[in-house]
Amino acid sequence: MLLFLVTAKVSLPVGFRFYPPDPAVAAWKKADDALKKQGVKKSERPPKPEPKAAYPSKRDLLLELLREFQGDHPGFPAKAILADALYGSTVWMNPAARLFPKTPVISPLKKTQKVRFRQREMTVAQYFATHPGVEITLRPWGGQTVPVVFGSARLYVSAPQ
Repeated sequence: MLLFLVTAKVSLPVGFRFYPPDPAVAAWKKADDALKKQGVKKSERPPKPEPKAAYPSKRDLLLELLREFQGDHPGFPAKAILADALYGSTVWMNPAARLFPKTPVISPLKKTQKVRFRQREMTVAQYFATHPGVEITLRPWGGQTVPVVFGSARLYVSAPQ
């Protein structure tokens, strides 16, 4: 796990954690995949082992990195927190948004993930089929402008709380 700080002048790593996978979960996953190939129903396969504190999840490690950064630099004005698709769930995004309440937390979503819009729950694919997005122009570090349609990229931005 790597926490990276990006500014207009410099980009540098500011924290890291090693992810130690739980051997019991790894063995279960291997056996579960083999049983799936054999056509064994989920209800007949062994359940996933409970998580152990000695083997924190990747989400927990990243939240720990964010808490540590916030503690070391309490007044730092973060403009956004960007994460890859692994972190596109409320389990991770809501705690990250609470740590930095005025900062958007951005992560791509899967087409099948559910979103709530105007009191209605739907998949991301259904939402973007009816809401095509907003076209804007970005100017990245190189200086050339790039047209981007937010929505087609399936970005999720948490509302700062």
